[in-house]
Amino acid sequence: MLIPETIQENKSIERVSHLAALLESTQDPIWSVDRQHRLAAFNRAFASGMLENFGVRVVAGMSPAEMLPEADAAVWAGWLERAEREERTGVEFQLKSGRYLEITFNTIFEGGEKSGIACFGKDTTDRRRAEEQGEKTEARFRTLVEESPMAIRMARDGRHLYGNRRFHELFGVPSGKDLEGADVRVFYGAESLPLIEEQIRLHREGTAGSTDYEAMGRRGDGTLFPMRVKVAEVTLPDGPAVIAFFLDMTEVTRSEQALRESEQRFRTLFEEAPHAIGMGRAGKLIQVNRRYTEMFGFREPAELIGRSFTELWAAESLPRVEERARQQEMGVFTPVELRGLARRRNGEEFPALLQAGKVELADGPAMLGYLVDMTELREAEEALRLSEERFRSFFDLPLVGMGVGTIERKIVAVNNRLCEILGYTREELLGADWSVATQGEDAGADRGAFERMLSGESGVYSATRQFVRKDGKTIWTAISAACIRDQAGKPSMICCVMEDISEKKAAEEAIRLAEREYRSIFEEAPEGIFKLGADSRLQSISPGGARMLGYDSSEEAAHTMREGLHCWVSRDERSAFIERLEQEGQVQDLECAWRQRDGTPFFASVTARRISDEKGRAAYYQGFFQDITERKHLESELRQHLREVLLLSEMNRALLKAESEEELLSEYCRIAVEAGGYRMAWVGIAHPGTNRQVTPVAHYGAENGYLSRAKVMLDGGEFSKGPTGRAIALKSPQVTEDIASDPGMAPFRDEALSRGFSSIIAVPFQLSADSVGCLTAYADTTRKWSEAERRLVDQFAAALGYGIRTVRTAAEKEQYERDLMTSLEQTIQVIAETVDQRDPYTAGHQRRVADLATRIAQKMGLAEERIQGLGLAATIHDLGKMGVPAEILTKPGKLTPTQISLIREHVQMGYDIIRNVKFPWPIADIVRQNHERLDGSGYPQGLKGEEILLEARILAVADVTEAMASHRPYRESLGTDAALEEIVRRRGKYFDADVVEACLSVFREDGYVFPS
Repeated sequence: MLIPETIQENKSIERVSHLAALLESTQDPIWSVDRQHRLAAFNRAFASGMLENFGVRVVAGMSPAEMLPEADAAVWAGWLERAEREERTGVEFQLKSGRYLEITFNTIFEGGEKSGIACFGKDTTDRRRAEEQGEKTEARFRTLVEESPMAIRMARDGRHLYGNRRFHELFGVPSGKDLEGADVRVFYGAESLPLIEEQIRLHREGTAGSTDYEAMGRRGDGTLFPMRVKVAEVTLPDGPAVIAFFLDMTEVTRSEQALRESEQRFRTLFEEAPHAIGMGRAGKLIQVNRRYTEMFGFREPAELIGRSFTELWAAESLPRVEERARQQEMGVFTPVELRGLARRRNGEEFPALLQAGKVELADGPAMLGYLVDMTELREAEEALRLSEERFRSFFDLPLVGMGVGTIERKIVAVNNRLCEILGYTREELLGADWSVATQGEDAGADRGAFERMLSGESGVYSATRQFVRKDGKTIWTAISAACIRDQAGKPSMICCVMEDISEKKAAEEAIRLAEREYRSIFEEAPEGIFKLGADSRLQSISPGGARMLGYDSSEEAAHTMREGLHCWVSRDERSAFIERLEQEGQVQDLECAWRQRDGTPFFASVTARRISDEKGRAAYYQGFFQDITERKHLESELRQHLREVLLLSEMNRALLKAESEEELLSEYCRIAVEAGGYRMAWVGIAHPGTNRQVTPVAHYGAENGYLSRAKVMLDGGEFSKGPTGRAIALKSPQVTEDIASDPGMAPFRDEALSRGFSSIIAVPFQLSADSVGCLTAYADTTRKWSEAERRLVDQFAAALGYGIRTVRTAAEKEQYERDLMTSLEQTIQVIAETVDQRDPYTAGHQRRVADLATRIAQKMGLAEERIQGLGLAATIHDLGKMGVPAEILTKPGKLTPTQISLIREHVQMGYDIIRNVKFPWPIADIVRQNHERLDGSGYPQGLKGEEILLEARILAVADVTEAMASHRPYRESLGTDAALEEIVRRRGKYFDADVVEACLSVFREDGYVFPS
């Protein structure tokens, strides 16, 4: 180190030596200049640096111009002038060697005056390069995050901070600062909000850590999609935050299924292969198949896992085996073919051939080997050849087509699946321009995306588009392509993956059409269709259902009744409905009392079912309902008519069987109780004379000694004021609606109430000019007797009186039978007219069918009595349509399968209604069998041939002929000729051949025309 003389004069030699030693020991250059900017002193690092970078050997007294090139000397002179002004700012300078030097200037004072400038240099190359590397790393990480195919979002305290490009694409929201500060819950569906809120709470408390969960995402347009979310806590310069990675799971389920199937195929191929197959790594077995286990004499594959290769080979083969194991430990996985002696578990040695190659597994590379027992060489070689072919074939037929092409548009590799998709052979594709496989591609918007992939702006090109196969067939495909670049970063190859999704597209189209059809059914259905949430809140209701409940639109109904389908008259009935859905899973045809928006009551039939989620909990309830008010009223009227028919039928049987007045009276009392539904009935007769007591002559039901204690008198006293006494005295029907409150029942009240009697009706009848009888019936409930019921009991009593008289006179009995039959026929006609009221489009259908059926029966020579029964059965053969909703009967369009099934039930319904009515003919069976067919294809019983009554076979032909010849809501009349052609075409298969011939004769020979 050169020491300025000024320093040597003013400092001790020892101190100067120590300072010089210190300056010489540093690796950084240090030097000083005097007032004339000439080099005064410098250390060894400065001298070697000047020589290395500028080729100058420095000595004291040199000026900048002598030490440095002209341009550099001028710059250094400027820095020294700044130092003179005491501007001690460090300056960085790049040397010719490429390294960086930071120089700091300080003024030297001697005796209080400036004597020179001290210069201190520091090598900043490492720091500078670290900073540059940091900037490059930051740019790479920013590009990695922004261009990541994974959607990434950063948030703090439940508020959005940042989302990469894929995040904005996935959630369909605009990029930029508009989302900063937004509540992260807007990106999740409603069902996922409780989970998200819990996550936010845990992150606020700092207890969440890293989490992984599945949730429903919500895009900007409101659509939902399944996603998987991985969340971790990170620390940013401005505080802790949460980073989340989002994966769209829409296609994952399908991919997972395909992956499971593929894995199962691979596993089956591996486990059931007839050859010994094993995988190893680092000289040890990691997987073997069944054949491998058997070959070495082990019971289970697990006994071999982890064993060293050396345990399975004889001594003479060990050197080569050990060499391969060492290579694997060093990460070298070269193909191997090893012939030698293998050793079984029991020590037996056998000649073996091992062929192995590298395979890439999820946890790293390994060796996959086929081991052949060479004892039977020919068989083993053939098996190996077949195995190799299967292996090659298997790997040449993946689930998707793959191809590789050059930037010059030449195809260099394709797999079998790609050839199948495009319809070309491998030879036709290899070496061809790739346009041969893109005939259906246009130069549209996707061309720009493809070019961006080539230029490196985007990593992968993906598209769904149509292609034209070699045979001209157009298919839909999903394509993904990536550019392979050389070491210089230039595009060199294009790798393409293609999947034929034509079936998927067709399925999507089918789903779209089905959804449109369902929407049409939902919008146009006459029934009410509804959907309730698991909380019983109304989610949707069809327009037909809204109108049924008195609303103008579905939206109005859903808004008004959003808390639930609140139209039940009884809350308990509604609660029972939900409880039954939860317990049984469905409710079928539940009849209940409802009310419309304005409070108008009506009857509804409800069918619903419970839809469960994957955990078995109720997801929602769906169902439909119908207004059955009209049906209920008509059923009530029908029950009344049927009750009259039943009573008249029973009365007719009693009159025909009775051989005495006593037997007849007892039978009529029985009929009143069993068919009329009363608790007890009795007949009393008042004879002329002074006694004036009503004498019981017959009774039936829960009498229990009542008549012996409650004697009825006609003397004007208290025992003559009950309904029986009043009826005989006034010669008109009398009623007691409530025994407990009727003053006239005071003498009889306790006896009546103790036997369960609550109301009474008494109807007098004339036996002779001077003898009056009375039929008294007791009900077990208080009731208001309707006019229809009073007329029925009055008719019953009149028939009773008439029946007694006709027992006495045979001629009167015969006349009664005729009158009773007339009444029966009139009642049946009333039932037929009631059915016609339900279905105006087929009004008169039953009457016309009955007319044609009787004409066919006459042509076939049936007895008059059978013809009469057939006519009555035909008159009410559609009686069961009372149970079919009117909207379906009158629907002008095509019926759904469910509606057709419901209409078919009318046959059994009609049978169930009249099967207990005692007719002289099998009317109920004729009605049930009129839709049966000879070949067994009819319904409801599927009867064949002679199993079907002849009357029902006649009715079937008459019914089809009239239906086709008449107008219907869904079509015009097909005409009589078309109807006759149809029964002829179906003759012998559906319809009785003799009946068809008789029908043709009626029309073609007799000139028959349906009555108007």
